[in-house]
Amino acid sequence: MPILSRRDLAAATLIAVLLAIHVLFLASSNLVSGRQAACATLIVSGTVIILCPDDGRPDAISWLVAFLAVAAVASATLSIAGPRPTLLLTISIATTLTLWCIHLAEHITFTSPDRDVVPKP
Repeated sequence: MPILSRRDLAAATLIAVLLAIHVLFLASSNLVSGRQAACATLIVSGTVIILCPDDGRPDAISWLVAFLAVAAVASATLSIAGPRPTLLLTISIATTLTLWCIHLAEHITFTSPDRDVVPKP
């Protein structure tokens, strides 16, 4: 059974909120306007990016994570000013979701933190 940290669970909850906002925006513009969805996406994406640190490792995946974080925030910011934010919102949500999946794949463990990985003789 996978064990997740509280930060991972909080990020997963925020990803669910982000997807719900986007579905509401795509379903009807009367419920959530483009600017409202863009502002909420910017706030939630920024919070998810803060919750998903790269642990300061200088490997190739940290460059990808940094690039995805900049792309997510930049596209969410540009969607606020644009007249038709649908494409930029979708790009922002897709990059945030990709960033979260990479983080989750790196930090998921299948053992309890208090158990030894190798049993002692």
